[in-house]
Order: sequence, then C-alpha cells, then structure tokens
Amino acid sequence: MVEPIIVVGADRMAQLCGAFQGATGWPLRYVAEPPVSDTTVRGRDPILAWSAPVNPGVGTSPGHLKIDLDPDAVSISEEEALIDSDRHDQEAYRCEWEAARGLAEQLAGLLSELGQASSVVRDVQAELALSAPVYVRPTTESQLGQRLEAVLQGGVEVLDCQAAAMYLLDEETTLLHLRANWGLSKKSVQASPRELESATADLEALVGHAVVLESDTLFELWNVPEPHFASAVCVPISSPTTLLGTFWIYSSQPRDFHDRETNLIEILAGRLAVELEREMLLRQQQSRPT
Repeated sequence: MVEPIIVVGADRMAQLCGAFQGATGWPLRYVAEPPVSDTTVRGRDPILAWSAPVNPGVGTSPGHLKIDLDPDAVSISEEEALIDSDRHDQEAYRCEWEAARGLAEQLAGLLSELGQASSVVRDVQAELALSAPVYVRPTTESQLGQRLEAVLQGGVEVLDCQAAAMYLLDEETTLLHLRANWGLSKKSVQASPRELESATADLEALVGHAVVLESDTLFELWNVPEPHFASAVCVPISSPTTLLGTFWIYSSQPRDFHDRETNLIEILAGRLAVELEREMLLRQQQSRPT
C-alpha cells in the first residue's frame, strides 16, 4: 500500500481557495474526483465558469480546481452573466475575470508540479533505502518460524479471533502445506497437505479475491480447511510477481468482517509475504561463493 504524500492538505487547500476569493472576488474550490464505483446522487453543482485538472499529492485522488458563478444571479447564458449589464464598466469586469482565471491556471499548474516533485522525492528515498548495506546473519539466527507465528498471533489478538494459519504452495503449485499457525489443534498441524484443485476458497483468494465467510453455512461449499470454527476469512499471500499461498483467520463465533478488518487481514498477509521473501533473499546471499 502506497503511503500518500499530501502536498496540500484539505485545510491548506481551503485557505488557498479562500485567499483567492478574497483577492479576486471569484469563488475558487477544489473537488476531488469520486471513485469510479461512486454512484451517490449529489446536489446540483454550481454554475461552472472555469475548471482545470490538478493532482495535489502522491497517493491522493486527482481532482479539479473550479471557479463558479453565483447560481442565484445567473438565469441567462454564461456569456451574458460574465457581461453584467448592471456594471458600469464591462471592460473592467472582463479584465478582472481574465486576471482571476489566469491566476487560477497558474495555481493549478503549480499544485500539479508540486505533486510530481513529491513523487520524485519519494522514488529517490526508496532508491536510497535499497542501497543501504544488508547484514547477512548466520543461518542459525533465522528464527523465521518465530517471526511468522508472531504475525499470526498478533492478527488473532487484534481481530479478536481464535486461530490463524499460513498455507504455502509447493513447487508444482498443486498442494497447500500448512507452514505456520496460531491456535490450531495438534491434529490440524499433523494433517496432510491439501489439494489446491479442491481448495475452492484458496483458489478464489489466489486470483485476487478475499473470501469472507460470516458463518459456517457455506463452509462445505468453500472447502474450509478448519470447519469446526464458525466464521473465517481467506486472503492470498503473494509478492508482486509470485503467488506464495493463502492466509486463513478463524473465529469461533459467527461474525461480520468489516472492510477495515479485511484490509488488516490483507496487510498481515503482506507482512507474511515480506518475511518469506526476505528469508529467501538472505539464503540466496548466503549460498553465493565468497
């Protein structure tokens, strides 16, 4: 997940728009683009005089700067509204409008440039982090199993669940092996690897869809590996290029898993993937001839 780098926060953007209106008399506003799936019915948009796209920061939704006309004062065409017949100096009014629009265009360009600059800074920082020296510890110091169990335990406790399990694919990607768990019985730990072909929930998760089962009603249909629990969630464990396996978390009570909770479960799966890839890289480094 990319951490947003906010160049201009909401409060500062509101202050900027307020200062613009105070200096020019024209109401400026910033409107973030809604998500594609957003079907909420909005109120009537003010009558628009000018708009320009702008991206105020990395990881934020792009939007637009807009200048509005007063909807209460406009009942005729926009061109007629811009040339208000009640004004004594129509040419001066046009000059004011052109100056305000020019200033707004410069602000939009400046905000977009700041957003691009923040992206460059973030990329440079990431490159510097990658250039840091890596200490390759002896194999005996690995403690990978302890770290994986700590991640599972932490997830179980934070989510108020009872058990968690990590299943990894074999080299042929046909079997799922239980490689780490927290809260499972000894019988579960000693069970044979599961056939991926019949692991319906795991297959669904591996194509990128979290499987959330709020009760055990559909456990048999999804072939849940621990059917004695009452609810469960399955998400993929993967790197940007490799599918590694699946992460299951179980509750002894039927329950809803809200979006925030499923997001946390996906973050925990990402942490497991990082631990696994880190260990593989260290072992590759150790295996190189000195």
